[in-house]
Amino acid sequence: MVDLADVELFVRRHGDPAAPVLLVMHGGPGWDHSYLLPALDDLADVRQVVLFDLRGCGRSSRDLPTDAYQPDLCVRDAAALLGELGRDRVDVLGFSYGGQLAMMFAERHPELLDRLVLASTTAYPDIAADLAGHPEHPPLPCRRR
Repeated sequence: MVDLADVELFVRRHGDPAAPVLLVMHGGPGWDHSYLLPALDDLADVRQVVLFDLRGCGRSSRDLPTDAYQPDLCVRDAAALLGELGRDRVDVLGFSYGGQLAMMFAERHPELLDRLVLASTTAYPDIAADLAGHPEHPPLPCRRR
């Protein structure tokens, strides 16, 4: 557990502590990092893979006030976690919802980022119009507000 004052984050590390860090942001919200473990084990020989449960997820702090579950705070947590790891820069992998958080991290903390990897996510805020132009894709049931 890593204590960041207003939350505690459950953190798991794999690989050589001297290797460059790959910080992984999982999907959800509401999930934990564990579903990514099998795919990331193979990277532990070239990176120190650091996975953590986002605030309110998995074994990290839960039952927080409603306003404590904001993407901005998850990004702030990730940046603070680097200080706890003793690292100035990292590679960041964002999976699904974590991809959106990873892009926010890159935008707000470019000085902390070496590489950004996005997996099973979108880099576009609204893809409904684009998908509507493809006949093989059914219409999306919801609209962006």
